[in-house]
Order: sequence, then C-alpha cells, then structure tokens
Amino acid sequence: MQKSPYRWPPKIITTSVSDRYVSVE
Repeated sequence: MQKSPYRWPPKIITTSVSDRYVSVE
C-alpha cells in the first residue's frame, strides 16, 4: 500500500488517481 499517495505532487500523480485515493480516506 502507498503512503499518502495524495500527498505527492500532482505532477507525478494525476488528479483522477489522487481523487480516488482521497475518496477512500
């Protein structure tokens, strides 16, 4: 499992993916 994926900069992760991780939280 990744540690706070949404914490990473938006440049590495897409908003869609980050949004999904944030949704889980």
